[in-house]
Amino acid sequence: MGNTKKKMMTAAIAGSLAAAMVVGGGTFAYLSQQTNEVTNEFKPNHALVEINETENDYEIIPGTEQTKDPSLKADVTLDSYLYAIVTDETQGLVTYEVADGWTEIPELADGTKKVYYRKVTAAETGTSFPILKDNKVSYDKAITNDMMKDDAKLKFRGFVIQAEPFRTAQNTDDEAALAAYNQTAPADTQQGLNEKLAAADNGDVVDVAPGTYKLPNTVPEGVTIDGTNGTVFDTVNISGSNRGTLKDNTFKGVSFITTTDYRQAAPGGGLYEPSWQGIFSHNTTLTDTTFKDCTFDARACNHDNAIYGGTVNGDVTFENCTISADVYGANFSYVNGTLTFKNCDITGWNSFGGGKNGADSKVVFENCRFHHSGYYGTLRFYQDAEVKNCTFDDDFEWIDCNASGKTITITNCTGIDASKIFNNGSKTSTWIVDGTQLDNVQSH
Repeated sequence: MGNTKKKMMTAAIAGSLAAAMVVGGGTFAYLSQQTNEVTNEFKPNHALVEINETENDYEIIPGTEQTKDPSLKADVTLDSYLYAIVTDETQGLVTYEVADGWTEIPELADGTKKVYYRKVTAAETGTSFPILKDNKVSYDKAITNDMMKDDAKLKFRGFVIQAEPFRTAQNTDDEAALAAYNQTAPADTQQGLNEKLAAADNGDVVDVAPGTYKLPNTVPEGVTIDGTNGTVFDTVNISGSNRGTLKDNTFKGVSFITTTDYRQAAPGGGLYEPSWQGIFSHNTTLTDTTFKDCTFDARACNHDNAIYGGTVNGDVTFENCTISADVYGANFSYVNGTLTFKNCDITGWNSFGGGKNGADSKVVFENCRFHHSGYYGTLRFYQDAEVKNCTFDDDFEWIDCNASGKTITITNCTGIDASKIFNNGSKTSTWIVDGTQLDNVQSH
């Protein structure tokens, strides 16, 4: 009897424990604990610079001096190097000294350009540093008429870069300032641009200072060229195995301008262009390349073509660009992929060959403006195309398709209607304007 009672008590205790373990919806009360949250705060820093000057138009009066007050103001949160870049194109007609506190970096002197630096601490942020001593220039009294045949120009530019990690225990500020400038400053000579591009890797951005350059023979794949401060590439026939091969590149704010007139005298008089050259020409290959805020203009030398010939591979985009020529504005022999123009201003004849060896081909225009040049105002496709939210000048001549079986869609455009839409010759393609397919498209 005693054993039976003991067994019953044991069973009752076990049952009570089981009931306790399922109280509260069947959850188990594990041992646990959590810490408070620790927040890591990373303080943002910056290094900014601006240049100021009261006046920049002067008259040279021999034997006098004038106030000239260019200054640089750095807005920095870390110790930084501030550079004053002085380009003296005065042919010795203007005399001046650099203000105290600036140190010349002789290794960076190049022709008429000199570079000076000073160290700016975070406590000095917002301070304006004069570039010229006593804020003045002077003119020798011995200047003669013969010495003043050309305009004299004195140019100033600023640049700032954080001092770390260039300043180390092993080098001086002079050495660190030189290293920082060489590694980070915008390329401002042709040699400097060539060297920066030669050292650039895929994904790098190469800043180019204001000025006129030649596009280097090789632009490494995947590199961005940023010329938003006023970079000009003086271009003549960018083509061939190297110069005309761009892959996965981006150009920002660059002006492609042809200033050299390489037309030849025609036997019967006048001039002609050998092989119909252009800024980008026959052997050019653009692969997955983007042009943003760029200008293409060959008219400065009375040259007829901006882009003539060449091949598009993959996705190539022109965004916020101006393309101007007397004859061909934008012309590519082959479009193997998708060629897109967004927010562009285009003058001249524009034509786009289809995909090579049957490759997919498409051209898209969005929010673009089309103008008639001195010769043409046309748009020709050999592939499917979309034209949307675009504006055409009243004297723009036509849009046509020179291939069969293609579909061209025009949506919400002004200045274009059925009277300016054609299938070329016996070709037959489908045209859809604002959602309605055109019947009996005219040919020419």
